Amino acid sequence: MEAVAWKLSSIKNEISFCLQINGVNLKNKNKIVRSLEGWRMSGSGYNFKKKHEILLSYREFSSHADFVKWAETFPYPLLEQKPSGKVYKINKRAKNGK
Repeated sequence: MEAVAWKLSSIKNEISFCLQINGVNLKNKNKIVRSLEGWRMSGSGYNFKKKHEILLSYREFSSHADFVKWAETFPYPLLEQKPSGKVYKINKRAKNGK
């Protein structure tokens, strides 16, 4: 399973982040959905070959630090992709990125 977040926009002291989670299966879906409390589902998809779901969500935070604080509670590896395309570890479970 892979989760990547990126900043969508900053408006009126709020920062919007989008979160894409790939490789969601029946075994881990309930845990993921519980961890996304406060996030709004914006889309989903299904990979028929791998039999995995893809989830898209977004949420506003008052600061980047608040987003990082939430990311530490996310139960799976989470990466943040910057506008430059660079990818960084955002929680301790992440193995890829810098």
